[in-house]
Amino acid sequence: MLLNEVLNKCRNEKDVENVYRTALSKIFKTDISSPYATDGVLRIDSIHCLLEFKLHTNLNSGIDRAKVLIQCLYYLKKYEVDGKSYPTTIFVGDVNECFVISTTYLINNYINRDLNWSIAPSTAYVNYPDLVIEMSNDNNLLAYIFNKIETDEVKQKIIDLSSGTVRLIPINSKNIIEIFRIFNDKVLVDKFDTQKTAALFIECLINHKDIYLHPKKKNLLITSKYGEIKIKSDNYTTFFNHFKQEYTPAEAKFITEQKDRLVEETVRRKTGEFFTPPIWVAEAHNEIAKNFGDDWREKYIVWDNSCGTGNLTRDYRFNNLFMSTLNQEDIDIIKTMSYNKGATLFQFDFLNDEDDKIPVELLDNSKELLILMNPPYGTQASADSYKTKGKRTDGIKTKIAEQMNKNKMKHAAKQLYCQFIYRLIILKNKYNLNMKIGMFCPEGFVTKSSYKEFRKLMYDNFEFKSGFVFEASEFADVIMKWPIAFTIWENK
Repeated sequence: MLLNEVLNKCRNEKDVENVYRTALSKIFKTDISSPYATDGVLRIDSIHCLLEFKLHTNLNSGIDRAKVLIQCLYYLKKYEVDGKSYPTTIFVGDVNECFVISTTYLINNYINRDLNWSIAPSTAYVNYPDLVIEMSNDNNLLAYIFNKIETDEVKQKIIDLSSGTVRLIPINSKNIIEIFRIFNDKVLVDKFDTQKTAALFIECLINHKDIYLHPKKKNLLITSKYGEIKIKSDNYTTFFNHFKQEYTPAEAKFITEQKDRLVEETVRRKTGEFFTPPIWVAEAHNEIAKNFGDDWREKYIVWDNSCGTGNLTRDYRFNNLFMSTLNQEDIDIIKTMSYNKGATLFQFDFLNDEDDKIPVELLDNSKELLILMNPPYGTQASADSYKTKGKRTDGIKTKIAEQMNKNKMKHAAKQLYCQFIYRLIILKNKYNLNMKIGMFCPEGFVTKSSYKEFRKLMYDNFEFKSGFVFEASEFADVIMKWPIAFTIWENK
């Protein structure tokens, strides 16, 4: 049973103490003593950590943390009175959270205060409400709060603070989803759509010199791109006292490339948006080359009409590339990271906006146009957060879906990726375009009986050239095994 599950069963502080002491003894492979009637002291090698355990104390609250730290301060005073070396760190654990803090600042700034040191540590804070307020507002006593107790980070934090090391946790492919969730839950007060939240998170990581806390107004973050953002400033400070903010250009590029993945992890089951891994992007490019020549990126106008942050195109050079997306934040990131320099970027709601927003070059029937896309895969039931002009809509409320319903496209009208294809057919016929398509999407529209009407329309307009199929689990953070196809189609 996981430690968090055991803690959830605790009914009193003694239960919490027993659970933590057992866990910490195993983690550090040492016994825990209890001098001065403390909840425990962990001592091994360079580690000398005072332990304090609580039941349903909100450690995210500055006031509650201050009350606990006053109790710990009283224990530290007992070490001083006896002439013993102070513990170098404090670990405080509750059933829901825990934190680790160095004792250096606490000792240097509070242990010589004129207090009644003879009273019980556990109730000392009651006698000093002003001290509680002072400590709760002292930014030097801020601590990063861990929600997940059973992580290596907690152990490493105790080790690092014990040795005086400041080790910042770098963002990587394994932890970025969880760190983004923490940022959204703990730092932000203003709530935005997932696209903007992910973009802001990335900005805070890689362009933090242009972002700062308001010097006079608490809980206000100043950003160059998004203006003033309401946050929890203490949590912002502790967040970036724990996670790394300095990255090389290559590391910054990697973090930016995760933007689609952050969005996908948060809303994928509602919007059907997926992040296409580079290995399958490369395979798609090769498949197109087999059909249309190795120079297809030079000779065709290429349009990615659901580009996200450009992961289908950003590692390649094109002579004439157009990239459109529903979200302006995606375009901002592409520009910031200088992906596909020279490409034409434009915000466009492919399922709702009018043709007059499409660049005229894309509607020129004297040119050869190749559509390269990985559209959303959502259904009527799962697409209720597909957004247009700031309003919620669903699969049957887009303008394209309305047209599909009128033309009796039945089940296909409920699928966002089919709606993307349908609009391409409309554009092809309206402007007599010489169009080719290379697209990632589920294979259902060419295999299932419920797509019969839609399939006939597709075959009347395009000829299937080639393709390949792989499991959806190849996408980042997806465990499902339904098939995804990359297929190539040529204008009839």
